[in-house]
Amino acid sequence: MYGPVTTRIPEWGDDVGGLLRTARRFNELLIAKEKGPKRIAAVFTQEIASSIRGQRREGYPPPSHYDHGDLSRLVGTTDIVADKARGVVLRISSDTLISGLWWQLAQKLSGEAGIQSCRHCGTFFETGPGTGRHRDATFCSNEHKIRYYSLARTKKSHRKT
Repeated sequence: MYGPVTTRIPEWGDDVGGLLRTARRFNELLIAKEKGPKRIAAVFTQEIASSIRGQRREGYPPPSHYDHGDLSRLVGTTDIVADKARGVVLRISSDTLISGLWWQLAQKLSGEAGIQSCRHCGTFFETGPGTGRHRDATFCSNEHKIRYYSLARTKKSHRKT
């Protein structure tokens, strides 16, 4: 990776603690996706409220027009460009890596595909039409399904002896 993740203090680098909080927000929103759009909206609203409380604890009450940092920001610009295969397409550009990551997360959260957490490895994966996994799949791959049940059988046979 080249350059800063954000544009907050490029001379000093990015705040790792802040980026880890953002990663936790991503995780919470992906988990909420499993429960549907109302849950995503509720988690997002809770995160905004938490952001405001955090600002107040630090002694800086946010102004009425506060943008809530990562949770409500311009994530890029959109252009319409010519494309020989489709005629025209949208081209999305962002100034920072974190803005691009928020854009991708928003696409996943607002899309039709479901998001599940693999029972074996905990990795998030998409389910439903066009993803190669059934809507109710609980494993990210067939290999992980086999490993999971193999380990379960091994544990079960050790308990019997």
